[in-house]
Amino acid sequence: MPFFSARPSGVFGIRSKGRQPFLLRQIITKGYIAAGYKDSVAWRNVNSNNHSTDVATNMGDILQEAANYTSGAHNTNNAFLWGCNGTGTQGVGAYTSTSVFNMRNDTTQTKTSAMNTVNTVGDSGTMLKQDLDGLYTYSWQNGNQGAAQIQRFNLTTEQASGVISTSFDQGGTGASTHYSENFGYFWNDSQNRKFVFATETETTPGFNPGFHGQQKGLVSKTGFGYAGNEGSYSGGYNFRVTNYTTEVISSTVAKPIVDCGEENFICGQTKGYTLGMYGAPGPAQNNRSFLYTYATNSGSELGASGMPTGTASGTGAPAGAIGGRSSGHGYWRD
Repeated sequence: MPFFSARPSGVFGIRSKGRQPFLLRQIITKGYIAAGYKDSVAWRNVNSNNHSTDVATNMGDILQEAANYTSGAHNTNNAFLWGCNGTGTQGVGAYTSTSVFNMRNDTTQTKTSAMNTVNTVGDSGTMLKQDLDGLYTYSWQNGNQGAAQIQRFNLTTEQASGVISTSFDQGGTGASTHYSENFGYFWNDSQNRKFVFATETETTPGFNPGFHGQQKGLVSKTGFGYAGNEGSYSGGYNFRVTNYTTEVISSTVAKPIVDCGEENFICGQTKGYTLGMYGAPGPAQNNRSFLYTYATNSGSELGASGMPTGTASGTGAPAGAIGGRSSGHGYWRD
């Protein structure tokens, strides 16, 4: 029986500082996908994802501004999205503005200027750090932006909190990431970095955790990270699986939907999700979605009830339903 499917012992059943292992520090029950774009129109839309039923629900346009080719971060209650601007076609590009919504009541949250990033954000990947009480305390994002810097965000004070120099190439098609308890990996089309949270330092690992900046990373809490093994904006058929204990690629496994990229990934407790992507048929931005079970390294495509929905709105947006989205960002909560 996989460890994460077992009932917690009496020792770990008491929620006290330092006694919960990383896997049980937060029991994830719900996820969100925010923003993304289709046909040069970016969305303010957010959908939730119930992990007990695998059903997606439209929360409406609860972002202050739209964004695409972006990333974000969250604490226990609020979710932040970098690189936002305007609505519709105005939201396509790299910017410093941050949007925020509340994951407890699924409404727009009051934004402050201190939430905005130092540098413009485009094509970025973001890592999150969780403390021993299950609180997300800091995030770091990197990718195509205004300088060769990693941007830090304090998730406790909900403010941007400075930058860190990096040797990571800011060019190419952008960056992606996956991460575990103490460190994670950034990668783009030609480079990769290991980033350690406690020391805020980077090194070059002896392997490539991901193939391309637009083959996105799926986070888990089970000691493994997942990223596209081939392809670019689409064309991903397999996951490259990183073992965080041994720091090697332990296997490659089939994606539940093939010929895809720019996925909107969400971390769950025992399974991960994508809600929308860029890929077949076409390829094009679409609402195809899947779940992926970490224990078995297998998954399946979700039906209509698991796909994100919404109404197209904003400058330059077509009338009717949102026909697809890719390059948004995923969040999760207990």
